[in-house]
Amino acid sequence: MLRRRSNGSSTITRKHDKLLAAFEGISMSVATARSPQHIWASPYRLENNSILIVGRGPTFDFNSITLIERFYLEVVVVNSFINNPLTQLYGITAIFDYTGFRYSSIFHYTPGIVRLLVNTLQNSLPLPIKACHVVNLPPILTSVANIVFGLLSKKIKSRITFHPSNDGYKSLHAVLNPELIPEEFGGNIKQSKMIDLSEKIEELELQLMDRFKFGYVKSQERREAFRLNPPINAHKAVEENEENVNVSSTNNGCK
Repeated sequence: MLRRRSNGSSTITRKHDKLLAAFEGISMSVATARSPQHIWASPYRLENNSILIVGRGPTFDFNSITLIERFYLEVVVVNSFINNPLTQLYGITAIFDYTGFRYSSIFHYTPGIVRLLVNTLQNSLPLPIKACHVVNLPPILTSVANIVFGLLSKKIKSRITFHPSNDGYKSLHAVLNPELIPEEFGGNIKQSKMIDLSEKIEELELQLMDRFKFGYVKSQERREAFRLNPPINAHKAVEENEENVNVSSTNNGCK
């Protein structure tokens, strides 16, 4: 369902055109796209009915996958949740865990990448972010976090919480029910119950590409070229796969 601004333009259409400009030119194999296994979801909704997503990105080897490619995978996953009307309404809660961050990775957070992260977070995501909890942030990333935080709107800032690394996740438990968060954060949900959202990344990308059929006339040719040669399916036209795609990701397994 498209939500429209007062000027009549489609909010989602505008967002997809911005994503198009950000991700044109990147390419990766399906194996590469699945390999990070860094985006997980709880099988249960939180008490506010939002979906809980856990991001475990810091242990990436940026020699095999770039930060912009990793970010693309995250956008693909988030866009897939728009299929669920309940998630459209109640949105997403995220936990970003920086355990195991490689200090050499700091050099990949360039000003251009930071700007893209900020613009996408504020203007291009199709769902509301109810809350974002950052845990185990290493001191070396504090400067990057301060820059990003300073560029965010007041509304987004109010939804981000940086939790201390030495309190046994007590501050996290104060805002999220331990019964509904993973055991690695002192919760009760076992890792074996968590949903690996990278597992069906190819099918999820097809869903995103399907939305690129719609948009502004001035960007129609660019959108169609991107849709027919998507980053993960770099050598296959979308139409060749659509008949074989049977994605049960209307809610991605979340109850």
